[in-house]
Amino acid sequence: AMLADWLGRLSWALTELGLRVAEAWSVLTATLEHTLPSWLYATLQTLFVFVATTVLFVATICVAWILLWKLVLSKIRFVVALKNELLLGQPSRPAPSLRRRPHPHDE
Repeated sequence: AMLADWLGRLSWALTELGLRVAEAWSVLTATLEHTLPSWLYATLQTLFVFVATTVLFVATICVAWILLWKLVLSKIRFVVALKNELLLGQPSRPAPSLRRRPHPHDE
């Protein structure tokens, strides 16, 4: 019950914060729109959209790259372990021999 209460409060606080930020943002944009020349306001708006989009895009690429890199590294480690097992005969865990034993009927 304590955790649910805490989560409820956190959710409420974040919602309130979001509303306040949205309100402040709309006041700021309205003020800028009225005080600045229209061409300058349009330029600033375009720049803001461009910068925000670029930042989100770069952040997305970085996260994807990091996840991919971790995946690739884990695969490389697995392949190196497998190669050591096959070449050096040093199993990382007890495993049956991979060389084909002559079958009794072949002799």
